[in-house]
Amino acid sequence: MLSRTQLVSLIERAVAEFYVKDAVLLKIRGLERTCASRIAIYLQGLISKERGCKRICADCEYGKATDMDGVFLNKQLKGLGITLTRQHKGQVFPDIIVHERANHRRNLIVIEIKGAWHERVSCWKHDHKKLQVFTRQTSEMATETSEYFNYKLGVFLMLGLTKPHYAFYENGEIVQGKEPKELFRQKDEL
Repeated sequence: MLSRTQLVSLIERAVAEFYVKDAVLLKIRGLERTCASRIAIYLQGLISKERGCKRICADCEYGKATDMDGVFLNKQLKGLGITLTRQHKGQVFPDIIVHERANHRRNLIVIEIKGAWHERVSCWKHDHKKLQVFTRQTSEMATETSEYFNYKLGVFLMLGLTKPHYAFYENGEIVQGKEPKELFRQKDEL
C-alpha cells in the first residue's frame, strides 16, 4: 500500500504535469470537470507505474457504490455524513477518486477541485465537508456504509492561475494546508 508521502508526491507530480501541458485551461478559466479529467489522466499514468497498484484507478465524477446484492447506490451528503440511497436527488460526485473499482477496501485518494475563478464560497465549504466525511476513519463511522468511504487521503486542490494550492485531509481533519474557505478569501492574491 502506498504511504501518505507517496500519495502526495503522485498528486503533486500529476498537477505539475497539468500546469505544463494544460496551462491554457487555467488561462481560459476552464470547467472544473475538464481540469479534473486531465489531472486524472496524468495521475493514472503515474499510479500504473507503482508496484502493487495494477488494479488502482483514477476516476472522475464517481458517485456510485453497490450494496451486497450488487444494486447500485448513490452517495448523498446529509448533514455531516454521507448516506447511500437509490435516489438521485442531491447525489455527491467527488471530482477525482483513486481506488480499486468494486472493492471499497482500497479507497486511497479523494480529490475536490476548485479554480481560483470559482466565485461561490458555499461550494468551497461543501467540498470541505465532503473531504472531512470521506476521510473520516473513527469508530463513529462504523456503520453499514463506512466501508464505502475511509479514503486514506483527501485533497482540496485550488487551481491558481500560476500554481496550485492544497489542503490535505486525513481522518476528517486538515493535516497540511489551509481550509478551503481561507483559500477562497485569499484566492485573488494566490
